[in-house]
Amino acid sequence: MKTTGGSLQPDLSKETQPLDAIEEINMLKKEIEILQKGVRYLLGGRSEEMTMDELLILEKNLEIWICHIRSTKLMVQDGNTVQRDPAAEEQG
Repeated sequence: MKTTGGSLQPDLSKETQPLDAIEEINMLKKEIEILQKGVRYLLGGRSEEMTMDELLILEKNLEIWICHIRSTKLMVQDGNTVQRDPAAEEQG
């Protein structure tokens, strides 16, 4: 334990920090794979089944996306400007 400013903080060794980063990277990769699988499933490629855990993760992320979309919509309705992606405008 280290003391900093009178408070005790756990002493994180250099060995556990990279391991935590690797675990987080692997967790994010797994979540991305599940989301990609969900998108394929929703777009008609229902050849592969989704597990209940995968469906729950997909549902959670869809709810987050809906909240972002609604908040952006409200900002636009209130007259605030939304920054647009210049690359998307060139394609449109």
